[in-house]
Amino acid sequence: MPGYLCQAARLLVGLTQQELHLLARVSKKSINDYENGFIAIRVALAKRLVAALRGAGARFIAGEGYVGVIVSGRRTEAGVPAAPFGQGVQEAGIVSDPGPSGGSAKPRPARGRRASQGD
Repeated sequence: MPGYLCQAARLLVGLTQQELHLLARVSKKSINDYENGFIAIRVALAKRLVAALRGAGARFIAGEGYVGVIVSGRRTEAGVPAAPFGQGVQEAGIVSDPGPSGGSAKPRPARGRRASQGD
């Protein structure tokens, strides 16, 4: 797991470096240096980081030419599980209302001049 992926997973599950340090039993300095690309870490430490992040809800994915992380659950600042990912973004207006049928609402057309009208 690259350091940037560790950082992404940590942020997505809502952990601080201090919290990950306590969960994984890896020094906070090592976590910071690893996430920022300053050091490579031993396999044993990487396995502890992965186990802690998975325990917090991170799922790592990889394929030909890509690596990534998805989150199966989030926690609040108080440490309790949050609503399923995506539920809050609708309430915040980041995604459109699914509409009464539960399907996705049609996007609104763009306002202003169309590109085909020219200048």
